[in-house]
Amino acid sequence: MERVEKQKVKCLGAYGMGDQTFRDFVGPRYAKLKDIEIQLKEIADGSIVILDTDGKTGEICLYSTKYVTSLLIQHVENILNALRRKFKDEKSEQYLSSSNQGTRIVISAGCNVADVLMPDEFKSVIVVSDPFNMHFILPRTREIGEKLPLMTTQEAEYAVEESKEEEIYARPTGNARLQNEHRFRVKFEWCRRKSKGSAFVEFSEQRIADNILHDCRSLLIGGTRAVLNPSKNGGSQIFVKNLNRFVNEAVLRHSFVTKFHIGDNHIVAASFIRERVQTSRSELDLIQQRLRAHLQMHVKEGKYDLFIKPPKDQDFTFLAFASFSKIEEGQNASAHVQQNFRPNGEVLNSSITLQAVNSCL
Repeated sequence: MERVEKQKVKCLGAYGMGDQTFRDFVGPRYAKLKDIEIQLKEIADGSIVILDTDGKTGEICLYSTKYVTSLLIQHVENILNALRRKFKDEKSEQYLSSSNQGTRIVISAGCNVADVLMPDEFKSVIVVSDPFNMHFILPRTREIGEKLPLMTTQEAEYAVEESKEEEIYARPTGNARLQNEHRFRVKFEWCRRKSKGSAFVEFSEQRIADNILHDCRSLLIGGTRAVLNPSKNGGSQIFVKNLNRFVNEAVLRHSFVTKFHIGDNHIVAASFIRERVQTSRSELDLIQQRLRAHLQMHVKEGKYDLFIKPPKDQDFTFLAFASFSKIEEGQNASAHVQQNFRPNGEVLNSSITLQAVNSCL
């Protein structure tokens, strides 16, 4: 009975929170929640620990044995308090004018006006260039394009002045002239994790999948005859193999839609089985050097910005962004890159994400 009593669990605490705090606590696909459970189990030293969550109500309940109550409660509350402080301290700048120029107000939590900034006044900066070689005056940020709040206008002005000749430099937020300095922005994208030649296609109804498999077991997709089989997961999924590795989701969807006369909305998802790869910092540096060399055939150093987004393990494409002071130079440089740059032999696609044009009345 004593052993059973020790294993008896009870609710140690229930915590209600808003949508944003709940999302930050559990993380994407509940990844952070799993890490927290691991930490709690280590604290509990073998005792049972359960974190029950309810996304609809934004509530988290902690269950465990009574012998480790205080330590577990303290750990959960420390995490929640840190998230709440972060949310409470967040501020945003908004223009008073609909033209996005002139005087700005700083809004804090609860829609309270924390400060008023004149057109040439700023208290925060945006980091520009490579975030992995961060300058000493910008110690609080790790992401390119991240807004870095500073304590005073003098501190912000110092950051801009002292870093203007560096590879990594700061620009003031809210300054219309500097924000429009680079008026043409292009996104480059290319494959990072190659397809293994197979994919799962999920349909909105099992009836559709059954009819397709009944009609045929092969389909011409992207110039290659692919094989269709029922998915081992069952339900409304079809397993497709023998795909050309250049086939993407759009081609796969189009092939099913046109062959079997179904709507695109009948395909819920199309997911490829891809190679697992690790991308090192040195590889990113090499790609960036090669990309810069191609860009500088058409635009001078200092007249453009280039950033390659560090990929996560699950990302199957690389993303790079280039912004240019002159639209014509940006068009020529991006066209040259698309035609001549082949990272790891992959085809590179480009698209314009920003094009600002000055106009006079």
